[in-house]
Amino acid sequence: MAELIQTADWAVLHWIRDTLRCGFLDFLMPKLTALGNVGAVWLLAALLLLCSRHYRRYGAILLGALAAGALLGNLCLKPLVARARPCWLEGAALLIGIPADYSFPSGHTLASVIGAV
Repeated sequence: MAELIQTADWAVLHWIRDTLRCGFLDFLMPKLTALGNVGAVWLLAALLLLCSRHYRRYGAILLGALAAGALLGNLCLKPLVARARPCWLEGAALLIGIPADYSFPSGHTLASVIGAV
């Protein structure tokens, strides 16, 4: 099963690289990715909620949930699953720095799910 998933990963990665790569997206995508780093968008949303007396409780809940998610995802689940990043396995040229942590669960996705819930 793991081999099937890895094969699908490579197929998607190569399709994106071969089909969607262009100067405009090469410029734009690292900037969009940076918005998700450390849950920046959701931390900003939590801070804005904290500034409003009416929504302060929701801001505190969001901030706590993001902290718990970061701890659970980065300190517990990533080392437990230990799924290598594709760029570690194949020397792909990246538009961003090579991440040092494992790929699953995705910190961007985890923060977005927490923020959406």
